Amino acid sequence: MVELQVRQNGGEQTLLFTGDLGQPNMPILRDPETVEWADWLMMESTYGNRDHAPLAECLTQLCTIVDETRRKGGRVLIPSFAVGRTQEVLYALNEFVESGQLEPLPVFVDSPMAREVLRVYQRYRALYDEATQAKLRQGDEPFSFPGLQLITTVDESKQLNTFNEPCVIISGSGMATGGRIKHHLRHSIGDSRNAVVFVGFQAQGTLGRQLVDGVSPVRIFGEWHEVKARIYLLDGFSAHADKTALLQWTSQFRKPPKQTFLVHGEPDAMASLADALRQRGWQVHLPKQGEEVTLLAT
Repeated sequence: MVELQVRQNGGEQTLLFTGDLGQPNMPILRDPETVEWADWLMMESTYGNRDHAPLAECLTQLCTIVDETRRKGGRVLIPSFAVGRTQEVLYALNEFVESGQLEPLPVFVDSPMAREVLRVYQRYRALYDEATQAKLRQGDEPFSFPGLQLITTVDESKQLNTFNEPCVIISGSGMATGGRIKHHLRHSIGDSRNAVVFVGFQAQGTLGRQLVDGVSPVRIFGEWHEVKARIYLLDGFSAHADKTALLQWTSQFRKPPKQTFLVHGEPDAMASLADALRQRGWQVHLPKQGEEVTLLAT
């Protein structure tokens, strides 16, 4: 979050920009800090109209998907954002393998950015939450387990498409709009043994949204492909707070801001969250593209 304190005419006004508010009780990172005061609030609303499935359910489902796909002789493709989602998926797979819930199998992280972000995570362990800190004290490396391989070169990435053993491929981009995951989808989407697991928000107009919505065939690199792979959306992994968490976060304010601007959400999500906040006595505005609002008179 970014908080600006603007001094003007002997007084001070506080502007708070939430950025992406994290979902509480997620692994690795600490919960979002609470805020008690702001004159003006600009707040995200990505999941303003719905709640996530419980993370425990998503973890169980992910383990089941990987195990069933392994038994079929297929591969699991996980389009994943390099920052946050990839690390959380690795954390979950580490738990599955080391607890014996899942037989070890090749897990490829095919994303140069995710590889670099992983190094950042490993460098700043002091910022982990207490549960992850406890793992470290017990000697458990949360991002390292049998079968994990970090892909580096383009040639290594291409070779994955001729890899004939059951495996998991984690690759960007998270909405399948670009990156190496599109090449893997092109080679795997037409095989019913395979599975595609989305672990984050899928915006309108993206290939990921089409797949989640059941569209078939889909166009990848100018070619049409019948979708025979199983498609899953596990939104419990999402980095964004859901509606309940957003409202819980706002409930920490001692009194409502003078005005709250909802951003970063599709129209239905913004409208739903706005209605819920207005019922609590908040003044809420849904800005339109290109609109200008004067907060502080000059």
